Amino acid sequence: MKNRRNGYIHKTVKTIYVAVPLDVPRDRDAPLEPKAIPKHVRDVRETEDKGLSMYERDIAETIEDFYGF
Repeated sequence: MKNRRNGYIHKTVKTIYVAVPLDVPRDRDAPLEPKAIPKHVRDVRETEDKGLSMYERDIAETIEDFYGF
């Protein structure tokens, strides 16, 4: 039985506000790497900051388009 010991890996990821427990699916023969939270990463505060700044930029552009300033 090849690839039979799959399941979940339990890890806790630190965010800006709170630590989030995650159950990450495991596939021992998987050829792909996770993109949202890469392997061995437990602190996503820097990524979270970048995402929030992109969101803030979208809000600023929308306000500028709507109100003209």
